[in-house]
Amino acid sequence: MLYGILTILKKYFQELNEMNTVRIILLIFFNINFLLIAQDTIPKDCVNLVPNASFEGNGKSTLKPWKKINTADYFVNSKNKKMQDVNKIKFDKNYILRPARTGNAYAGLRLWPQNYNEFLQVKLNNTLEKGKIYYFEVYITPSKYANCYARSFGVSFYPNAPNYLSPQILDAYRPQIEVRDDKGLYDKNNPEEWIKISGTYTAQGNELFLTIGNFDLRDKEKFIRKSIFSFGKREAYYYVDDVLLCEIGIDSALYYSNKVDSTHIDSSTTLSDQINLDDFKELFKTPTRQDTLADMLPDTGGSKTFFIYFEPNSYKINDSTYKYLSYIIQVLYEHPNLKIVLKGYQDSNEGNADLLLAQKRALNIFHQLNGNGIAQTRFTIQVPKNSCKSDFSFLPHCRLVTITIINE
Repeated sequence: MLYGILTILKKYFQELNEMNTVRIILLIFFNINFLLIAQDTIPKDCVNLVPNASFEGNGKSTLKPWKKINTADYFVNSKNKKMQDVNKIKFDKNYILRPARTGNAYAGLRLWPQNYNEFLQVKLNNTLEKGKIYYFEVYITPSKYANCYARSFGVSFYPNAPNYLSPQILDAYRPQIEVRDDKGLYDKNNPEEWIKISGTYTAQGNELFLTIGNFDLRDKEKFIRKSIFSFGKREAYYYVDDVLLCEIGIDSALYYSNKVDSTHIDSSTTLSDQINLDDFKELFKTPTRQDTLADMLPDTGGSKTFFIYFEPNSYKINDSTYKYLSYIIQVLYEHPNLKIVLKGYQDSNEGNADLLLAQKRALNIFHQLNGNGIAQTRFTIQVPKNSCKSDFSFLPHCRLVTITIINE
């Protein structure tokens, strides 16, 4: 049966190509997991997508290419005094060297009240592919000198690098994997042991940056004091080592959702029990990133407008739209002459007449683009009082921001 379905789909796809029709095809045979099934354990041939995953730096004692957000720390526990002084600060017991989980190097992240969180961020070796399932793990252990434990630790995956220095960005770019323990994250039998933070993530497509840390916005959610005798300014400090991210399977319904569309299956189709998947490689071929980028670039003297939609009464960016923002950012990077006009809108039944929600939506998009290196001078931000439908009558609602790229 499957062979017959694939044969019809292949013929249908070829006919579409002959008509030069660009279409997104939806898989009709639902959730076919025969290609690769998600596993409960890490496969032996797991390829780690995280560079410098144990912070050893190939023997050069460097955290690179990891980026520190706020003043994250780097340590090398070695008999070599020069290595011991990689990140040495006096009068802070959290900097007293301890054994790494593996090797000699490890990192440190501090949490203070009032939205002070430290993160480590890195560009992955490859972008994540929509519908692929990835396994993540990292090892952490608390400093015995801090007076609090953290209640949670997580990881986020996005096509671009969120600047988590801003509370607004922290609120908008939430972690996709988060482990929480309201009694605090530590080994209950031995608080100085390393504990594993792990989970699986089904990619939405084109995620390229991984960020690890505590993503809590409110202090009550962030901290728990180690004891009733823990006084002073609340502080949690965690050491970090051995980060892993690897592909373990496919959510086939999502993986193929942008590859094939529904079509008619003739009951008289001749079926075969023999399936050669190589015959259908072209069926599942999708446009390349470069093809998409070329389509997004306006002609000289022209412009193109893109729509970013939001949930009702929300200014948070949906996970499914991040890949479009990554394309836009790359186009703007490669063509610094382009100008950007952002227009924020809200529906008549949302928010107040002051259009504050529309403004927040526009500013959220601005922070995402500007935080990824697009100069502020290139932007014009507007919050029109009129409905979006006065300009775009075909739109189903006005919960959106328009991004217009102008090629003067």
